[in-house]
Amino acid sequence: MRLVSNVSGSVIRRLSFEQMIPNSGLALATFSAFLKERYKFQDVGISARARQMGVMLPGFQNGEMTFRGQATPIMGLEFAPSEISVTCVRTDISEHLITEILEQLIDTLKFKMAEKTERTEYSSTLVVEAAFPLLESLGKWATVYEMLRKRVAKDRADYEVMPLGIKFIGKSGDGFFDDATHTFAFEKRLSVLDVNWQYTVAPMSSAEHFEFLEEIEQLFVGTA
Repeated sequence: MRLVSNVSGSVIRRLSFEQMIPNSGLALATFSAFLKERYKFQDVGISARARQMGVMLPGFQNGEMTFRGQATPIMGLEFAPSEISVTCVRTDISEHLITEILEQLIDTLKFKMAEKTERTEYSSTLVVEAAFPLLESLGKWATVYEMLRKRVAKDRADYEVMPLGIKFIGKSGDGFFDDATHTFAFEKRLSVLDVNWQYTVAPMSSAEHFEFLEEIEQLFVGTA
């Protein structure tokens, strides 16, 4: 398994952000201006997650931070009453940024320390080059593909079908979850059909995600 690129790595830290707000209250203008200037965000608005809960908390996009001495892009930062979420190119960078932001808020804006972090959730998206063809990994579904391809070809000569990939979603009780923190997908990278690149999403850190992909590859080729 060869890593082609890290597309994104998101970290959601579940904590009571409301409990961290200073006793004097939260001045959204000051709060937003501080983070916008500190991290060079180009887009500032209301957090989509907070809006769903009927709360006015900021969301930021297209910023920049320094990570290990290098300028590193920040794709998104969102606040909600019970969580802070960050998306960078890898989850270790996102996790570093969340910790740094919390320290900045406490030290500079006099926020209170969060009583506890309930849990941290991860999602990562990678593009990899696999050592095995996707079609050969589908078992009897490869036969189904050939049956479908022949049936389609009888009526439509101008296009063909192709297998896209495999996807698993989360289930808890009677609820199903198809968001990034509950989904595993392994799909053909459609922008480059001439190489064996796969677009893959997992509810894991970036490093754990790639390790898992290498384990999958072992199933089909024996050696990575």
